[in-house]
Amino acid sequence: MFPKEKRIRQAKLTEYIYELSERLFDGQSNEEKEIADKLKVIYTDNFRHSYSDFFPVVLKIFQEDNNYNGEYLMNNLQKIRDFLDIDYSNGINEYQDMYSQFIKLCEHLNLQISQLTYFSSTEEQVKDANKNIETAIFNLGEAKKELESANNKANTMQTELIAVLSIFSAIVITFAGGFELIGNAISAVASENVNLYKLILICLIGGFVFFNTV
Repeated sequence: MFPKEKRIRQAKLTEYIYELSERLFDGQSNEEKEIADKLKVIYTDNFRHSYSDFFPVVLKIFQEDNNYNGEYLMNNLQKIRDFLDIDYSNGINEYQDMYSQFIKLCEHLNLQISQLTYFSSTEEQVKDANKNIETAIFNLGEAKKELESANNKANTMQTELIAVLSIFSAIVITFAGGFELIGNAISAVASENVNLYKLILICLIGGFVFFNTV
């Protein structure tokens, strides 16, 4: 068979595959026989279809933005196969010469469909994995921000606590020193060994310092 004739038949076979994907056989007309007759003409003279040409066809059929349906294709192929099986079992054998090639056609199309389904599921898994990674990265970033905020609050609280403790310690020390100064002044007065005016002056100065410190 000449290459040009082979290309013409391959294109015609592709056209029939698209037709099988447009609608389901109603089971009442003779559609199975009509397609079988067309395929019988194509597969004369030892024509062998090209397996590699089926992938773009199957890919287009299983896209969502057209009028084709992969389920229609698979169901209609099965109905044609059932029709050919009846022809063979009844001993008519009208399609005996193209039967084996039709079986190969079904197998090749099913193989391409299985590969497409596998690639599609793998692609969805990759997309889901990427989404999970992006979510994990986002959550990690949020957790990092919260941790930094908590550290800043802890540092602020620590500074405030140190300041409060320092003030409290200063007050305690001041009160202790002031009370000790007053106590010493009273002791001096009691002993009558200190000049009274000098003692009063010391107490006033100590009280002034004590008051301002507090």
